[in-house]
Amino acid sequence: MKISEYMARVGVPVKFLSADINNVDIFDNLGLSSKIIDVYKKHYSRCKKIVEDCKFGVVFEGLSGCGKTYLGCAMIREYLKNKYRCARTTTGEVLDWYFTDYQGLRERYIVADVLFLDDLTKFVFKTDVNVQVIEKLIRLRADSGKITLFSCFDENDITMCFSKDIYRLIMGSCIHLVFPEVDLRMYFLEQYAKEFD
Repeated sequence: MKISEYMARVGVPVKFLSADINNVDIFDNLGLSSKIIDVYKKHYSRCKKIVEDCKFGVVFEGLSGCGKTYLGCAMIREYLKNKYRCARTTTGEVLDWYFTDYQGLRERYIVADVLFLDDLTKFVFKTDVNVQVIEKLIRLRADSGKITLFSCFDENDITMCFSKDIYRLIMGSCIHLVFPEVDLRMYFLEQYAKEFD
């Protein structure tokens, strides 16, 4: 089975199946400033080292379209190559599983060696119960020493959505990477379209 097929099976969206942490040269031809390119290359290099060490999670912070999900999925690719059990999901998907199939949630998200919880603070309906479900998942993973990758728009969103304990737990066990305010979606869509030409 190809690595992209494994990625699809663990929840990576189709448009990110080609995400690759080794492809740092992609930023050279986008017309970005050298300062922004350097930030991206440092983030990719740092994430590659994080995968090799397999000790820390990551909090990706930035605006929509800046590359958080792409880099998180690229890390999932590397973890899968190294035979780790992985999963990628969103807050909404976790809540769907929790309320319809708790056993499925346990099997998919709690036992995974590496979980990418994309759009951490993006709740469709932010209720106390929904917040408690996500906090419970984060605690269970932290207590068992599992690696979790998070993406959010702003670090302050975490403090507004979750308890101070959860904020400290996340920020204390993860490397925090802030992305430049750049929208890369057109590039990623072009890359995705080329793969199917």
